[in-house]
Amino acid sequence: PISGLSVKGKDIYIDEVPFDQLNTARQIKLAVQLAVLRAKGQRLPVLFVDGAERLDEQAFGLLLQELKATGVQAFISRVTTGDLAVERATEDAVA
Repeated sequence: PISGLSVKGKDIYIDEVPFDQLNTARQIKLAVQLAVLRAKGQRLPVLFVDGAERLDEQAFGLLLQELKATGVQAFISRVTTGDLAVERATEDAVA
């Protein structure tokens, strides 16, 4: 159900581009899409997204929007230089 996804042998392709050659944002998007598909079949649909600091603000905002649309509870980690902070995505952050 993921557009452009194909598997050839042990290699994953998106629109005929090998996974390893995709940019980081697209790799994370694919990983999240797969995790969401798996989580939806569970009693507690939860997933954890690590490494979100590798996304620019636009890609991070798109990730939040896509996750909100799935109905799956997501925990997202981002490494920063500031103090430890725990935030909840608000309607403004994902609108």
